[in-house]
Amino acid sequence: MGYCLYGNDLDDTTTPLEAGLGWVTKFTKDFTAKEILQQQKTEGVPRRLVGFELADKGIPRHGYEIVDAEGNNIGIVTSGTQSPTLGKAIGLGYVKKRMPQSDLIFSSKCAINNWLQQ
Repeated sequence: MGYCLYGNDLDDTTTPLEAGLGWVTKFTKDFTAKEILQQQKTEGVPRRLVGFELADKGIPRHGYEIVDAEGNNIGIVTSGTQSPTLGKAIGLGYVKKRMPQSDLIFSSKCAINNWLQQ
């Protein structure tokens, strides 16, 4: 589902567009930081919230680094848990916008098997 938890997946440093919540942002009205959000909408966001499942046993924890296969830091885990429905560990995290979804990504603690569709 990808429900965002304020304080983990959303906070005062995150924009709705980075979190994939642009659909709830009404640009027809005036609001705080409207210019910044319009710029992000036009130019793109520097990072995006993605869902993932783990390849190995473990739970992705808030603050774990997300790194690529070469060990380059490309993001951070914001929340994670064991899904009783899927029987797998799943999580949310922010990655650099330019990171392709098809790449196999690793966190500092466990392998991320699959990007979930956003």
